[in-house]
Amino acid sequence: SGGLNSFNDELRPLLKEADSIMFVFPVYVDSLPSNLTYCLKYIYDNKEEIGIKKDAKIFVYAQCGLHEADQTETSIDIIRNWAQRMDLQFVQAVGFGASGTLLGAKKFAAGEGIKRDMPAIIETLMKAVETGQGGENQYATVTISREEYQAASEAAWRKLALRNGLEEIDLDKRW
Repeated sequence: SGGLNSFNDELRPLLKEADSIMFVFPVYVDSLPSNLTYCLKYIYDNKEEIGIKKDAKIFVYAQCGLHEADQTETSIDIIRNWAQRMDLQFVQAVGFGASGTLLGAKKFAAGEGIKRDMPAIIETLMKAVETGQGGENQYATVTISREEYQAASEAAWRKLALRNGLEEIDLDKRW
């Protein structure tokens, strides 16, 4: 199953009962994934029928592949504006940058190495969810320089491309 039927059957009852709604998503080209955009529009267009509680609180955890965590701000603002149009309370958001490094950093526990700042930012969001009160949106990134991140990203892309059958000459080709 999937699509609209899935939404109607699975999510509608959950949204009606929810005291809090957490949006967790990757940021693509400074915006929301298209399926989330569609979902927000569908909920807005059918808000009376869906019946989200007026006092429901909205939270966001957004990740982007760019080093700068503030690249998630536009997406967070879209959710904030949607919440306002829905007459819901936007409480707090967290934006995390350089998320592409997380898969390659499995050897580090949360709070160690390049993941040093992750627990604090997630804890801030979880405290906001528990209390229903937030503050300023929080932003963090991995604890390596932008240059180190760029070099690591390029190395990872090269490795992936070679593993998928591209030749070294293809990697620098302008398409």
